[in-house]
Amino acid sequence: VVAEASSADLQPYLGLHFPAMDIPTWVRRFYSQGKARSIPDMQAEAVSIFPEVHPQTQQSLILSLAVLRSPDDCCVEYYGNMGMNATFVVSIIIKTQILEPQTLGQTSGNHPSGYQTLWGLIACHNPVPAYLSYDVRASGELLVQVAAAELESRLKQLDFEHQNHLHAIQAELVEAIAHADNFIDALIKPEERLLNLVQATGAVICLDQELTFLGTTPNKQQTQSLIQWIDNNIEEHLFQTRCLSEVYPEAIAFKEVASGLLLLRISAIQHYQILWFRPEVIQTISWGGNPEQTVREDETGTLQLCPRASFARWEQTVHATANPWHPFNIRGAKALRQAIVGIVLRKAEEMAVLNLELQRSNRELTAF
Repeated sequence: VVAEASSADLQPYLGLHFPAMDIPTWVRRFYSQGKARSIPDMQAEAVSIFPEVHPQTQQSLILSLAVLRSPDDCCVEYYGNMGMNATFVVSIIIKTQILEPQTLGQTSGNHPSGYQTLWGLIACHNPVPAYLSYDVRASGELLVQVAAAELESRLKQLDFEHQNHLHAIQAELVEAIAHADNFIDALIKPEERLLNLVQATGAVICLDQELTFLGTTPNKQQTQSLIQWIDNNIEEHLFQTRCLSEVYPEAIAFKEVASGLLLLRISAIQHYQILWFRPEVIQTISWGGNPEQTVREDETGTLQLCPRASFARWEQTVHATANPWHPFNIRGAKALRQAIVGIVLRKAEEMAVLNLELQRSNRELTAF
């Protein structure tokens, strides 16, 4: 919860986190379409639909996208545990490159700038039933659209600033690689340039069996073991995680310097790759109730959604986790790989031309 306006007699939720399972996937899909949801009275008696099935198709009427349909029993229990009897929720939809990973919708780092994503929700709750007229609901949706436009504008400006910074670093790297006789020297001199490209604190350049270390990294033996694990388990050209120990348990031994990993594989055949690291950032997350009480096991052993009975502040300390890799960090790594591959291909073409010239000269010399 990033902003809140509330009566003094209600429990505050500002700054609290809520687990993703509080909003099931199908509900998230509903909000991703920019739909508003209004429940005037949680305790209102549901009205039956007649007929229950269509006489020709023999299918039930699907009300998933209806704004004023009756709430699910789980939803009623959830809001009841919060002490609420009415709610009005509006989606915040933006069309831009998202700079922070969101839990509500998909991030658009791999999509065009016009891709719509669910950034968040504005949720209005009331302890007693509240019947909102169409004009009030429409006004609320309009205000949220205005706020979303302002948010989108600010994110675009921030993304533009990051892009300019990355482009300057990329241009320096490309120029250095293009004119350097030694590939390693172009990457590591100065070493801050390669680290700043993805905002890392350490990096290891692996050219076949040769390792070059920059900044703060695991030791040589730990790095060699990590690279061996990568070769056996990671197939992607680009791999990133903010909690390396989740997928590679041995990483817990060096979590202080490398809890986050960003891998860029330049060439699998020649075994050329770059590993960037980020240190552990110990965080205390304040939850609205114990997130582990979101699901429960029934008599058959099946896990079911379970509304928490309490939303009191519940704190959790997170270890072995680094700051997230943002989409512009990923774009910077991808751009570096494209630049390196392009330069290598260009130099290969130059070598091919030189070889042809040499062959022609040899033929002329032989004829002479």
